[in-house]
Amino acid sequence: MIQTRDMSPNEIVQTGLELLSRELGIVGRARFLRQLGLGLGNWTEERREIFADRPVEELIEGMRRISAESGPPVAE
Repeated sequence: MIQTRDMSPNEIVQTGLELLSRELGIVGRARFLRQLGLGLGNWTEERREIFADRPVEELIEGMRRISAESGPPVAE
């Protein structure tokens, strides 16, 4: 196993891409990366637009409702 503790984020990405290429080939690497669905765009800006007119209390209540339906409650 490769030790990543002292690697920079760029070194980790480069090593990961090299391993994918070695194990899956270039075409397999491309298919794998497409499957990740990293997408395009700026999620921060999109999130601001989506939630711009919604009060924080409404968002928190929505999170609590979802949490109650699927898992432990969200802390108050």
